[in-house]
Amino acid sequence: MPVHRTMATLVLACWLGGWSASTLSAETAPAASSPTLPAPFTAQTVLPPQHDAQTALAHRIFQHLLRAGDRNRRVQPQLLIVSNRFQPWAVALPGGQIVLSQRALEIALTAPTPPEAEARLAFVLGHELAHLLKNDYWHQEVYQMLAGMPDAQDLRRLLVQTSEVGQSDNTQGQAAVRAKEAQADDLGFLAVAVAGFAVHTLLADASRDRPDFFADWMRQTQTKLDPLHPAPEQRAQLLRARLLELHDQ
Repeated sequence: MPVHRTMATLVLACWLGGWSASTLSAETAPAASSPTLPAPFTAQTVLPPQHDAQTALAHRIFQHLLRAGDRNRRVQPQLLIVSNRFQPWAVALPGGQIVLSQRALEIALTAPTPPEAEARLAFVLGHELAHLLKNDYWHQEVYQMLAGMPDAQDLRRLLVQTSEVGQSDNTQGQAAVRAKEAQADDLGFLAVAVAGFAVHTLLADASRDRPDFFADWMRQTQTKLDPLHPAPEQRAQLLRARLLELHDQ
């Protein structure tokens, strides 16, 4: 399936300097390997890239984002789609794995047109890639690594005092996590734009009776508001502001 781009998106992507003229139809998914998942995902079955059309498309979009994006990464990202048809979730792990459930893949691709479906899925993947790019899990990773070292407890206490580690149940820690989620939205949105996807379709369009992606995602996944993520309207507002800024430039 080719990449569907609007003229405005093409101009934006070329201006940002990361767009490749190749199409998704010309890109092939990487050869199947035997990936292993860390806990708590060890019971999940990883689907090969050629499992079906949706899985193959997800891997092509993922590789397209990697080629168009920032290569200054501490770990090499790897997309793992697991055969969970009931729970929609996407998560980035410190080891570089981005784990996407089959149900989340189906929901992301539920859109009226192929350009909208591709943009939605690209944003989900771009958001998780942004977490890896910003090394959002460094504090938690080091905190756990030092757990069995008695001489390092002062450092562990410092991590608790200066980050969201161990603070997901208090206001300060929740605010820190929300800020990282908002930043991942912003960077993910930029990555999708650079790769040439129709980013404007992520926002609401009353003339087409199209809700914004975040509200639609929460409706389809039956997700409730939580203190660790910005509200859907806040997330849409951020992306709208970013799109206007890029347009003005």
